[in-house]
Amino acid sequence: MDAPAALLSLQTSSPSCDVAGLELGCYRVAVRAVDDEGFNGMESSQELCLIPTPPPVPLEAEPERWWQPLVFISLAIILVAL
Repeated sequence: MDAPAALLSLQTSSPSCDVAGLELGCYRVAVRAVDDEGFNGMESSQELCLIPTPPPVPLEAEPERWWQPLVFISLAIILVAL
């Protein structure tokens, strides 16, 4: 069985890679470091799954409770007066 063709081959000096153009799905990412003298490091691979971003959760407005401090203060005054 033949190995699957590489979707992206990239040589970079940066420790990151942009995968924004890939379709949703799972991919096998294989990396290998090469030092300044041209020596190849060991290959490492990991599965990367791109999933759709879930829609944002709508935030419900919290009901106004402006009266709560007034009730607390009123009760405190009544207790102190007793």
